[in-house]
Amino acid sequence: MTVERMWILNCGWIGVENSLLMYREGFGQRQVIPVTANLVQTDEGYFLFDSGLNVAAVTDPEGALGAKAATLVDLDEGHGILAHLESLHIDVGDVRWLANSHLHWDHTGGNSHLTGAQMLVQREELRFALEPDAFVSAIFLRQQYGLPEAPTVVEGDYVVTDGLGLINTRGHTPGHQSLIVRLPSGRSALCAGDAAYLQANVDQAWPPGNAWSMPDAYRSLRRIAFLRDFARTELLVGHDPALWERTGPRVREIR
Repeated sequence: MTVERMWILNCGWIGVENSLLMYREGFGQRQVIPVTANLVQTDEGYFLFDSGLNVAAVTDPEGALGAKAATLVDLDEGHGILAHLESLHIDVGDVRWLANSHLHWDHTGGNSHLTGAQMLVQREELRFALEPDAFVSAIFLRQQYGLPEAPTVVEGDYVVTDGLGLINTRGHTPGHQSLIVRLPSGRSALCAGDAAYLQANVDQAWPPGNAWSMPDAYRSLRRIAFLRDFARTELLVGHDPALWERTGPRVREIR
């Protein structure tokens, strides 16, 4: 099995405090950031990494997201996973695998549409999402991630198929994972998830501000930086506004 194509998808925009993006920096300052997902085509099906925001919030924000609805800045039906798949002429039933970097509300909004996919989840993330610690429980919306009866539970680094793997980047959550892809060009790409919100997190070895474990988050940043620099891997940092123009295309192919 080989990787044939890869895309990054813009799934909407939310507003957060800067101190969420860079630990202990920018208190009281707000920044608008994108929410993204990544789609990989292989010769045996599609792999989706994260599923973006829940577009049910377009018509019923509080009903879909509760208090998190207050963070929405720009969201319409076209930001949804189903719309993205349709724009690429891909049937949702052709998505063979689904892996979320972690199970926070802004990474699982489209999971309910992908019940036919094999879900890959880290054991620690599964345990934590079902019984999260009280201080972070509000960012897990269990009704969104709709865990199947028998998800594929993985532990640590995991090879999905040739050229496609998950790496353990715990810290933001106990079972956070990032995606590494070997592209047809021979280059590699690494989708950081929330191990890094911004390119600056990696460049400065400065974690985001809402890590479950700051020491683990720091170690994961160093690991990502090593893969980027030593293996010359292209780093895709999904919440970095520099990735997108608000009025630009919502789908970009990574070559």
